[in-house]
Amino acid sequence: MKTLILATLLLCINSFAATWQKITSGVPTYQVCPDGYVFVPALSGYTSRDFCVAKYEMKNDGYGTAVSQMSGTPWVGSRVSARAACQAIGYGYDLISNDQWQTIARNIAGTASNWSGGAVANGELNRGHTDALPAVTLAAAADTDPCNGTGQTCSASTWDSQRRTHTLSNGNVIWDLSGNVVEWVTNDSNVSNGARGNISTMSAGDIRQTRYGAAAGTFCATPSASPYCGMGEGIFNYAGGAVSRGGRFDGGIYAGVFATNLYYASTFSDSYTGFRCVFTP
Repeated sequence: MKTLILATLLLCINSFAATWQKITSGVPTYQVCPDGYVFVPALSGYTSRDFCVAKYEMKNDGYGTAVSQMSGTPWVGSRVSARAACQAIGYGYDLISNDQWQTIARNIAGTASNWSGGAVANGELNRGHTDALPAVTLAAAADTDPCNGTGQTCSASTWDSQRRTHTLSNGNVIWDLSGNVVEWVTNDSNVSNGARGNISTMSAGDIRQTRYGAAAGTFCATPSASPYCGMGEGIFNYAGGAVSRGGRFDGGIYAGVFATNLYYASTFSDSYTGFRCVFTP
């Protein structure tokens, strides 16, 4: 009996070690992500490790716990409360950082199915629920109904500017990264980063493009014309203290996966700013 128990224990240890090796070596191990989270591969210059991100904007489960689920409208509040809610989930959880956001946004911009023309830099990126029709935040739905609640009709293979999902290079789907509500990230910004402008007009090497913008080769043919590649606007000319990303339900052409706002302090709270948690093993 002792021999059997020992053998079983060793098998479990070896299985865990193999899984951990995959995680730390960057080999996709999708099944290690918690329920409601999707695997994101690291991006050099921004993230050194793969991580899991909430597939949906966080919701309050009714007991003060942040959950990533389809049902319910986004949990809104200050960055202070948002980060506390993420960390309270347990070990390895935190509010998404700006570098993690950039990792996801640049991955999205480099994936053909997110572009209206079906190829990277061809047309524009979809912006999700951003036209204020309806002028409320929405719950999510099945991946097969990505325009749910917007009054539009689309699918994973039928593009629409109001399509609420984006697909990562590994095939994973994430909801409402652009649109529905703006989302806090962990980073501070206590100085102005330059003039306000559209992300697509930021030149290579510009600190705004490096910190918050798209990679070279992923800009559309007319980056200075509406809707500015669907990338969103950067409100860089403030030093409110905190950074928020993405767009909200009435953001229009100013919303996008790269949209950035440096206006607010971390204690600011309204009905339009929510959050998304990450899990790093």
